[in-house]
Amino acid sequence: MKVGDKIGNFILVEKIDCLLDLVDYLNTEKSIFWRHRVHPTSFFLSWPLRLVLSTLNGGHFYKIERIKDAV
Repeated sequence: MKVGDKIGNFILVEKIDCLLDLVDYLNTEKSIFWRHRVHPTSFFLSWPLRLVLSTLNGGHFYKIERIKDAV
């Protein structure tokens, strides 16, 4: 996956590489892209820090934006 890819009604906007960016995004947005799917951000708030860090280091989190005119 890379920035600009379309996933259903969403487009990947930016890869999340920093824990602070991830926490900020999880607290302000409703959905996030993780490992080939869009998930609700609340799903990740209960994860152990070790799991979040290993997944973040693997480069699996992306900021997304809804495509306005998607069918």
